[in-house]
Amino acid sequence: TVAVHAVDRVEIDAAPGLHPDVVEAMLYGFVIRSLFRNAGVFSLHASLVQFGAESTGRAIGVAGASGAGKSTTMSYTAARHGGHVRVDDVLPVTVVDGVAMAHPFARPVHLTAEAAERLGLDSSRMSDDTELGLGKLAVDLAAADGPVPIQHLVMLRLAEPDAAEPLVIRPLRGAERLRHIVRHSNASGLSSFGSRADAYLDWATQLATAVSMTEVIRRPGDDTLDEVARHIASLALA
Repeated sequence: TVAVHAVDRVEIDAAPGLHPDVVEAMLYGFVIRSLFRNAGVFSLHASLVQFGAESTGRAIGVAGASGAGKSTTMSYTAARHGGHVRVDDVLPVTVVDGVAMAHPFARPVHLTAEAAERLGLDSSRMSDDTELGLGKLAVDLAAADGPVPIQHLVMLRLAEPDAAEPLVIRPLRGAERLRHIVRHSNASGLSSFGSRADAYLDWATQLATAVSMTEVIRRPGDDTLDEVARHIASLALA
């Protein structure tokens, strides 16, 4: 069990023999989101890549459900197109005067063996306990300096295996943006209803209007990583 108290104390009661990677996953996932939320900062289930100088370059958020390929896409885009990895999987965001600001923090990037190999990384330290959903390589790729203004959000989604097109890229407009923000902030959002409901919905609405957004739909089994990375890199030049 894990108990998060306000913004300064976390208690963990771990069962004997619990895999250390499980504790790490809780700390870097549920716990950090809860700490930010308790501080009044909501988070997207997203990663962040920045192009250009770290202090002034354009930053693109890459959001998606678990398994959509956020970490791989973000890391590959940074490696192939001269970007900087800023934070992986949990992206705290505030909106001030209509500007969306990301707040990177120190957190390893978690990659599958296939992704690590494609990036030329050493996967020898990977856990083999796949029954617990582990088996990813934790790599210190991210530069956690910030805050960083976000120019665009890319929403990754896997299509059905029999989808007609291997890759669909389309802009999101109007109410679609708000739906995607809510969908990809549910770990922060669903637990925010109650005393935090008004603040959460205000944040989601402001964020949906503060940044441009694109949905990228990929058919499973097709290698579209290069094309998606080129699209993300091109957004930094728009």
